[in-house]
Amino acid sequence: MLLKIGEPGKIIHNSIEAIVSCPACLSDRYHLLGRKNQFELWKCVRCGMIFMRQQAKAEVLEELYNHYYDSARFETPPVVAQSLARQIASFARFASYRMTGRILDIGFGEGGLLRIAEQQGWQCYGTEVSPQALAYGATRGWRVTNNANQDSRFPQHGFDVVTMIELLEHIPNPQQVLAEAALWLRPGGLLYLTTPNAKSLNCRLLGLNWSVVSPPEHIALWTAQGIKRALSKAGLQPLSIRTEGLNPYEMLACWRSPQATFNRNETGAALNQTFSSSPLRRALKTSINHVLSAAQIGDSLKVYATRAA
Repeated sequence: MLLKIGEPGKIIHNSIEAIVSCPACLSDRYHLLGRKNQFELWKCVRCGMIFMRQQAKAEVLEELYNHYYDSARFETPPVVAQSLARQIASFARFASYRMTGRILDIGFGEGGLLRIAEQQGWQCYGTEVSPQALAYGATRGWRVTNNANQDSRFPQHGFDVVTMIELLEHIPNPQQVLAEAALWLRPGGLLYLTTPNAKSLNCRLLGLNWSVVSPPEHIALWTAQGIKRALSKAGLQPLSIRTEGLNPYEMLACWRSPQATFNRNETGAALNQTFSSSPLRRALKTSINHVLSAAQIGDSLKVYATRAA
């Protein structure tokens, strides 16, 4: 059995079937990069996307995501909350006389984005497959579900903003999920997503040793070229695609001991805290991100797209 996400936040089953084309650009030209965690990883010749052709068994992924937030505290570090607050404030420029005040976070996880959005006056909606996350969202009073297509509280074309934070790397049928995101958006609404960058400096230098390459949890790493093609096919118009962030500690750790375990979340949080501790350091961080984005080598793709009016 395969695990496929056929609707935002909904897991369904299908028969075993290997992916025969690149999930981003649909090219059938790709080559084998190697194996990690017993899974083969392939690279698209056209757009550079890295992906698994054969998916993990359904029971493996169900076990993974049923327990994904077992130890979660559902809290947001102050420096991350500040960054999210700035991000959500930037969504206001997509307001119009048709603004609904609704935001939908697909795969809302520990709820950091929705907590800040709620503070800024948004009506919060979310989808998830994790039982712990759904239970937490319900206690907050948000409208949450694991199947938005069958939930009458989620109106089609009824959201000003749809977000996908670190989601696309987890799902085997991203084109369908992007098309459904377009269906939730009102005309002129914003899709904002982030996902790891397959052309990042860390990926170029570390290859399959990069900790973000982690099948079967992460089954695809995207590129700016690939995401542009996928958005266009879903009826969405890219507005801005940037690549930001870099974790030099991982490069140093891998060069010292390629087999060592590395916690990218802890070191990433420490870097974020360091570069956010003063106006000068924040300005330096901004300058570094401009360079990373210009060279398309930042660790994370940050994508703004809109649904045509």
